[in-house]
Amino acid sequence: MVVNAYLTGRESSDLRATLFAGITVKPGDTPSVPLANTVTHERATLEKLIVSFDGNTDNPIAKFENMPSDEYDEAVAQIKEKTRAFLVPKK
Repeated sequence: MVVNAYLTGRESSDLRATLFAGITVKPGDTPSVPLANTVTHERATLEKLIVSFDGNTDNPIAKFENMPSDEYDEAVAQIKEKTRAFLVPKK
């Protein structure tokens, strides 16, 4: 699997938009992110980062998602550690 080592500023902004889509916060409220948004955010991030899978660049995310779940989870953890792309920026 080939993974981009970083996201561009534009990609990072686009991903934050998917994470926080549909969230409204009133003054004094503590914002919370719906779990569905985190799943959408993870997939969108993987789509931007995974370049090829098993040497194939044709729809690598589909092949990646078809891995056994334990292998998938381990690969996602490694991608998160390497790229830090899944981390929400601090205020």
